Amino acid sequence: MFTVDRRSLGLFRIALGLLLSIDSFHRLFLARALYSDWGVMPRAHWIENFMVPMKFSIHLASGDTWFQLLLIGSLLLASLALLVGWHARLANVVVLVLLCSQQSRNNLILSASDELLRLMVVWSLFLPIGDRFSVHSNRREPNRALH
Repeated sequence: MFTVDRRSLGLFRIALGLLLSIDSFHRLFLARALYSDWGVMPRAHWIENFMVPMKFSIHLASGDTWFQLLLIGSLLLASLALLVGWHARLANVVVLVLLCSQQSRNNLILSASDELLRLMVVWSLFLPIGDRFSVHSNRREPNRALH
């Protein structure tokens, strides 16, 4: 009934990776103010007042700025891997874990665009986004539509 061209999924992966890369690069400069213990929401205050037991956050492991920069830099590298299609499925999983962790650390600064971004990453897990326009794509295979 419905078909999706794999080239459009490749372009979706590229756009998603570019969007995630720009967002992560922007958050590198805000790491101390938004995610460290010296910013607007220290970990102790967050855990005491706003922590939801069902949400996890690797960002709560340390309040040091270098640790937050390391996690955001890892998210930036994974989103760049997603952009070029280098192990797209693995990069997608890493992006999802780090993005959910980052958004769970301080969800008072989130907007609807952050929710949409997370949903796009989740839905892309179920799509063959690495088949076209990636460094691991099989160029000899004919362009078949996804049914």
